[in-house]
Amino acid sequence: MAWEIGNWRRWMGGALTATAAALLATACSAGDTPAKQAAAAEPVAAPPRSDAVVRSEFETFEATGTDMADLLSAIRDTEPAIYDKLVQIAASPSWTGSPADAMVIGRPLYLAAFSRKAPFASDAEVGELIDTLIASHKALIGPAPLLCAKGDKADIGQLAKYVPADLLARENRLQARVLRVSSDTAPRATQAEIEEWKARKFKGNEARLQGNQYFDIDDPTPEQATKICDAEMFILEQIAREPARQRAYFYRGLLLPR
Repeated sequence: MAWEIGNWRRWMGGALTATAAALLATACSAGDTPAKQAAAAEPVAAPPRSDAVVRSEFETFEATGTDMADLLSAIRDTEPAIYDKLVQIAASPSWTGSPADAMVIGRPLYLAAFSRKAPFASDAEVGELIDTLIASHKALIGPAPLLCAKGDKADIGQLAKYVPADLLARENRLQARVLRVSSDTAPRATQAEIEEWKARKFKGNEARLQGNQYFDIDDPTPEQATKICDAEMFILEQIAREPARQRAYFYRGLLLPR
């Protein structure tokens, strides 16, 4: 969904009184034309909302402790540039939404930051990440395979129609933890180890992997999307069967092979 933030504009208007008409006539006789008067009455853009006011609103929201508040706090702590972008969104003169609404608009920004840090998540966070991904795939593959195939690009409003609210909240909390605690020293499988693991795990299950041929398609058909979602879910289920440390080891390698 494309999001646009417009500006409220103040329009000057009203009936032309006799006094105003006389003034206009005088101005015209002095060389000021009605066209110039009209130009002077062009609508003026309202000023942006104060940065301090917006940040105060954000701080109040963060103090509520909700899953979205936790995520916003993590963004402030770890991704100040993205936090500033969210502030800019809510600083629009026309803004009437909440900090959570600003996060919906800025979701691609912080999801990109999360994706950069996910390959360095701890063993515990990787395990929970896999669990939530499997659960969301199961919720979407039947009624909304196209949303499932979009992954992080899926519109959150559409996702909320099919994915349980408690699962979305769990994902927000998880994203907050990954943003806060990730380490580039976390061990991950090499490309050779990944290939060996795939050959061992997927042997005889090639049918479940048919969807991987469509992974790079930007606009899959519903049938292709279903296969994409099924293949992803199958891979996740295979990783989930590994012991905790190995599970994280291979998953981090898949996210960021070397």
